Amino acid sequence: MEEITGNLNTKIDGDNIKNIKGNNIKNVKGNLSLSVDGTIDQTSDGVTTIKGSIIHLNP
Repeated sequence: MEEITGNLNTKIDGDNIKNIKGNNIKNVKGNLSLSVDGTIDQTSDGVTTIKGSIIHLNP
């Protein structure tokens, strides 16, 4: 279990490919804002594709 306190600023450039197997449980307290410069597409099988840049992640 990973606990993060304070501010988390994330900037992602280029390609991001993540294959996640198993359980993912995240407890987020406070405000979570995500700005995406681009498009977000979700297919019927639950796959979400984000095209563009993730500008700011501030939980």
